[in-house]
Amino acid sequence: MTSYKGSSRYSSSGLLKRSTASLLFSSSSAAQRAEPAAVVRRKNIYSFGTVGLLLQLIPVLSMFFLLTTAAGSALWAAELEEKRRLSVERFDRPEDEYRDDPL
Repeated sequence: MTSYKGSSRYSSSGLLKRSTASLLFSSSSAAQRAEPAAVVRRKNIYSFGTVGLLLQLIPVLSMFFLLTTAAGSALWAAELEEKRRLSVERFDRPEDEYRDDPL
């Protein structure tokens, strides 16, 4: 039997150890890890900014894309604030409180 004493990748029995990263990110697990909302939001923001920057590099239309990118980001921010406001109001409704209505 071959000895692997100098290697940290092998356990004392000679079997290959699985790293923590391979255990966390393995696709064979039954429950797939969903991306957190913050990661998805950050990806959306970066992709919007990247596309806006690339469109502003077009020489003839750069001023048009500069204005439309600013307007688009303002509309997007307003939509996100509206969604946040509605989610907060959903939990703070006074209709959900108990009321004793005698006959």
